Amino acid sequence: MIEVKNLSVRYQEGDQAFLALKDIQLTFPDSGFISIVGRSGSGKSTLLNAMGGLGKPTEGAIIYNHENIYQKTDKELAKYRSENIGYIFQEFYLENTFTVYQNVEIALMVTKYPRNKRKEKIYSLLEKVGMLEKCNVNVGKLSGGEKQRVCIARALINGNSVILADEPCGNLDSYHGDIVMKLLGDLSKEGKLVVLVTHNLEDAKKTNRMIELRDGIVIKDENI
Repeated sequence: MIEVKNLSVRYQEGDQAFLALKDIQLTFPDSGFISIVGRSGSGKSTLLNAMGGLGKPTEGAIIYNHENIYQKTDKELAKYRSENIGYIFQEFYLENTFTVYQNVEIALMVTKYPRNKRKEKIYSLLEKVGMLEKCNVNVGKLSGGEKQRVCIARALINGNSVILADEPCGNLDSYHGDIVMKLLGDLSKEGKLVVLVTHNLEDAKKTNRMIELRDGIVIKDENI
C-alpha cells in the first residue's frame, strides 16, 4: 500500500513560488489499475514522481509499507526504487544501439543479479510481452509499440510490485496503445499496483479507478 499524506510540492520560478501539488491525500492499494488524469500542469507527473522516490515533496509524506520513503538515506531510497518500483515513460529511455535483450539486462546488472541466471529471467519476460522473437534485434530498429513493450519487460525484471506509467501510450498509435494498455491491465490482475498517468480519457476508462487533478488538487476520485 502507498499512502500519500498531506503532500505538497512547491517550485521556485525566479521570485515566484509555484505550488504543483497542494495537500494531496490518497491511498493506493497493493494491487489494482488506477489512472491519474488532468490537463497539462495539473500535477500528474509530479505526483507520480513523488510516489516513485524521484521527487522529494516540500511538505507531507509518501508512506510505503508503513515507512516514509523520504526519511530514507539516498542509498536506501535508491534501493526502494530498484526493489519496488518499475517505471514506464512516454519517452522510452532505451539504448538504441543495444539489443532488446541487452536493454532489459541493464536493469539486472544494476542490482548485480547473477549473470548465469539472467538469461532465463529475461527470456521469460520478453515472451510475456511478446518480444522474445526480437530479443537480438537492436532497439533502434523497433516500432514505438515494440519499444514500449521492451520498457514494460524492463520495468518488471526485478520483480517490482508497483508499476508507475507516465503517458506510456503518448507516442503510440491506437493499435499499439491498445496492446500496451492490455499488458498493463493484465499486470494489475496478476497482483501488481499499476498507476497510469494519461491525458487520454479512453485509456483512463480502461482502469478500475480514476483520480482527476486540477491545479495540483484532487477534484475527483472514483471507481469505474
